[in-house]
Amino acid sequence: MKRPAGLARPLGNAVVLGFLALQLGLGLRSLLLEDARLGWGMFCYQTNYTVAYEWVLADGTTLPFPARDLGGRSLKYLADDYAHRTRYGRGAIRGWMESYLGYLLARYRPGAAVGARAVVTYRINKLGEWRTLVVQVPEVAS
Repeated sequence: MKRPAGLARPLGNAVVLGFLALQLGLGLRSLLLEDARLGWGMFCYQTNYTVAYEWVLADGTTLPFPARDLGGRSLKYLADDYAHRTRYGRGAIRGWMESYLGYLLARYRPGAAVGARAVVTYRINKLGEWRTLVVQVPEVAS
């Protein structure tokens, strides 16, 4: 049985072009968002970090509080009582913290608190310089 002329080639080209566009798009996404999930640098580094949680009070002061309701994978990425290692980047850590802080605000916010904050101290690879990432929900314009 003979194939219809001209139909197989454009379909094959579209599949190849779609695959290449996906690879390019995921790679650019990982660079722009500093989030290596599904991107070019997915396994090129290790992020070492610790996290501390704080309630943000109306007068601008903070009140430390321990992590709550963690288990399974969330314990692995969000616990505040030990150091973490992950192959994910800063963008992924920011996303995890934002989600968890939103949950904590909805369930446990004390009356005086206007927000919740996670202070993440991290470095890329073992020899990298220590940096701080502050994630606050709701976000504050800087």
